[in-house]
Amino acid sequence: MKKTVILIAAIVSITVITAFTSGGDKNNHSLKYSSGVQPGYSGDPAGGNKNCTSCHSGPAAQMETGWITSDIPEDGYVANTTYTITAQATRAGSSKFGFQVSPQNSSGTFIGSLINTGTETTLTSDPNYITHTSSGTSGSGFKTWTFDWTAPVSGSGEVTFYAAFNLANGNGSSSGDTIILSTLTVNESTVSVANISASGQSISVYPNPVNTLLNIETGLPGKYMIEITALNGRLMNMAAMEGKSCQIDMTRYSKGVYFVTIRSKEFVRTEKIIIK
Repeated sequence: MKKTVILIAAIVSITVITAFTSGGDKNNHSLKYSSGVQPGYSGDPAGGNKNCTSCHSGPAAQMETGWITSDIPEDGYVANTTYTITAQATRAGSSKFGFQVSPQNSSGTFIGSLINTGTETTLTSDPNYITHTSSGTSGSGFKTWTFDWTAPVSGSGEVTFYAAFNLANGNGSSSGDTIILSTLTVNESTVSVANISASGQSISVYPNPVNTLLNIETGLPGKYMIEITALNGRLMNMAAMEGKSCQIDMTRYSKGVYFVTIRSKEFVRTEKIIIK
């Protein structure tokens, strides 16, 4: 018997660099780039491997691991899926921080799409880079920023999030600040959105185009996760399904193109649908 699945709204979720240049007033420590920095200074290949030391006369940039993390599974990202990326800077005694992140491959090709999710981060003039805002620079020994990233189409391969952080010393000038570079590299999952027949599983998603109710039939009973993703990569809703079939009310969404993803322990299947 088919059951109507009520989807629960969710927002699931990179070169990182920030360039701080202090003004002349030591009392207010105004920051020239406190609202974010121009793209291409995260040590990323697309930006010519430039980093913030071109503006700051402190020590040479240092490499650190673990300053960028994500909820991407260990076996890699799945195409057209949105994940949350976390960038965290740490320095005892620092109260001002900045960053910039960009997702690229080793050749400097931008991979996937960055999504701004809060007031402390913003996309730069080039939306393939994300950086801090003026309200996202203050911390007490550390600072954390989060944002989303939507994985690219299947077959895009490995992606590296290039990041640069500025740990400002607050001395009223651009001297003495510490620049940290960090990277996070993830692979594309070997669990593809194709070849379901190899596991003996048949999936039906209909009608397409759809006006009201969308039917999903898996052929075999089990536990599944259903996700609805907009064309821009944002995860709109998701819900658990038990059994082998369900109906989804699509009238809550605007007309357009969406992706429906069915997940189980054995496979991932994505279908493009049109809501009329």
